Amino acid sequence: PSLSQNGDAVFLYDANGACILQCRHLSILEATARITYMPADQLLNKVGSIGKAIPGGVLSIDPDTHELCYSGDNVFGGYVSLPDDLSIFEKIHTLRTGDLAKEDEDGYFYIIGRIKRIVKIFGARVNLDEIETILFNQFYTAVKAIGVDDKKILVFYTEESLDTKATMEFLNQELKVHVTAMKFIYIPEFPLTNNRKTDYKKLKDYAG
Repeated sequence: PSLSQNGDAVFLYDANGACILQCRHLSILEATARITYMPADQLLNKVGSIGKAIPGGVLSIDPDTHELCYSGDNVFGGYVSLPDDLSIFEKIHTLRTGDLAKEDEDGYFYIIGRIKRIVKIFGARVNLDEIETILFNQFYTAVKAIGVDDKKILVFYTEESLDTKATMEFLNQELKVHVTAMKFIYIPEFPLTNNRKTDYKKLKDYAG
């Protein structure tokens, strides 16, 4: 077996190269090192989950926007430029993460997208992060998706063996995205930012 890491996700592969486990944690700069943890005995039961809030922290989901919120003593109050700025320090009680999430019946949380990663295609809201997640879970292939002017969804992939027709049909069934609104583009590798996360801005350069 072998391990690889992409951002906050860790993947475990068997001897044949098939992904057999994906686990994640959530770390946010504004709340020190991390805000969630995954108990080791739940790794196989909660695949894809970011886990639960760390001790002393509380996770919640905004009922209107589905945004993941966190509160705890490790949430910082902002940046300062001068010592005098500390005199007007205001404690932030709730940190809005910008992530869309869901919670299961056991209190484990799952990231399903980013608020800024929503596009509107033919009048329907489509979560680009959800496209990436469900295709990975179904085909065990990493893809990256971006929207273009709310008219087209571009899905980038690096494995030439990917059956793009099957993935289009699957997305149409699962998310009701019409095949004419999707375009699959092969690239040798995904561009990364300096902190090793997907560079979605550079992906637009491959759109042609």
